[in-house]
Amino acid sequence: QEPSSTEAADAMADTGGEPSPPDRAVTVDHLQAAAERLEMQRGERRTSFDLLVAPFARLKDGALGRAEELLSRWTKDSSRYMFSSSTMPWLAPDGSIQWSRSRICMWKLTTSQRFEANMGVVILFNLIIIIWEADFRAQCHPVWTNEGDCPHEPDNITWLYVVNWVLLVLYTIEASLHMFAHRCTYLQNKWNVLDFGVVCAGWFSLVAGHVMNVGFLRVFRITRLTRAFRIVLSIRELYMLLTGLASSFKAIFFGTMLLGMMLLLWSIVLVEFVHPVNASLTYDGCVRCPHGFKSVMDSTLTLFQTIIAGDSWGLIAVPVIEEEPATAVILIAIVLSVSLG
Repeated sequence: QEPSSTEAADAMADTGGEPSPPDRAVTVDHLQAAAERLEMQRGERRTSFDLLVAPFARLKDGALGRAEELLSRWTKDSSRYMFSSSTMPWLAPDGSIQWSRSRICMWKLTTSQRFEANMGVVILFNLIIIIWEADFRAQCHPVWTNEGDCPHEPDNITWLYVVNWVLLVLYTIEASLHMFAHRCTYLQNKWNVLDFGVVCAGWFSLVAGHVMNVGFLRVFRITRLTRAFRIVLSIRELYMLLTGLASSFKAIFFGTMLLGMMLLLWSIVLVEFVHPVNASLTYDGCVRCPHGFKSVMDSTLTLFQTIIAGDSWGLIAVPVIEEEPATAVILIAIVLSVSLG
């Protein structure tokens, strides 16, 4: 039998106005149920909102992904250090940082592809300057060939002189940044050795240009052309092609040796069997042709000119074959073994 309202009121008065324990349990259950219903309503609203913005979120993620991919092409490691064994050399074996903050920042700067791309633009501009210098210097001949005071000499053109100084300072700063970041390992990279040599040659040519022979300094000035190879560091695909070419140098070297031996052996045969026929012929408009097979060196030069360079093979071969058809066996065998073999 449930208590009447009067009895419930008397019980609450006895407990100081507090609801009895069963009443408190009912109140907690109602609160929990209300909280669950509120959470379910919020979840339904979030689900509806997610369905509404999902296409825009995917579009945003795709755009960000493409942007990150494009950015990574500029911020990834430079081709100069593509094959470096350490990606975080500032960490000690125990995981602690052993470099200063400035050195770490400098290392990240000098090993980034963006830095190499910017230097590639500078080198491309320098290559254009070198072309202008060569054209200006060519105007000194033949009038000022034996005179040192040529008005077209690049050192006598103010803007060219200033630009060369600015470029040399930029290259010096670049080399200094690499040296600061890499310290003892700086010269272990072949590109760093190239940059260091070019910078030293540039300072030597500018400082000693007023006290030394200009012709001797041209040897140092021509080393600036090697900077053009630095452009391949700005484009990773070109760097891969260059490394592939470098790996084939060994095969090219031995192939050149084999070609030289073939030319030398065939030259001996030509001196013995073809030169007597060729010396008796008369060539109109060709002074060297009767002496083309006079010696082994002359024969080698003739073979290189006519077969390797492809310069007028028939100018000597055809008259010799017409005079002595048996020589066709030798001359045609040379073409097949050298050019096709």
